Amino acid sequence: MNKLIFNAIKTVFLSSLLVFVSCNNKEGKKDKLEGVWEQTNFFRLKEKDTILKDNSKIQHKIYLDGFLIWNSDAGKDSVEWHAYGTYNLKKDTLIETLTSMSIPLQGYNSIYPIVIEVSDSSLKQTINYKENDINYQNIEIYKKLN
Repeated sequence: MNKLIFNAIKTVFLSSLLVFVSCNNKEGKKDKLEGVWEQTNFFRLKEKDTILKDNSKIQHKIYLDGFLIWNSDAGKDSVEWHAYGTYNLKKDTLIETLTSMSIPLQGYNSIYPIVIEVSDSSLKQTINYKENDINYQNIEIYKKLN
């Protein structure tokens, strides 16, 4: 009887541990995403061929408690690029919903599905879009500042 009780307790313990680890893994990616990020590389691909590489672009993103804000250096043309909104993470896809944005962004969509790869110190975002029946990708690489 003692062996039966021990096996039952062991099964309950292992099941509880599995549920705990599973829940923590779901939150783990969100936790890794939260923080302040600085862009280090930007690539634009046209039909999988790199047509632009820019390591000088200055852009920051902050993710916290389901909210995001980002800004980008105005650059030579002095056009402001910034936005605020919410985000939701579903598996490896980040959905950014922008509710307030600079004038140049207002002509675009306000909801962006972004494929991400995130670790403790790096973030890769891939935005896929189509223009005139041509497939494009913007790939942004970030390092974590905090």
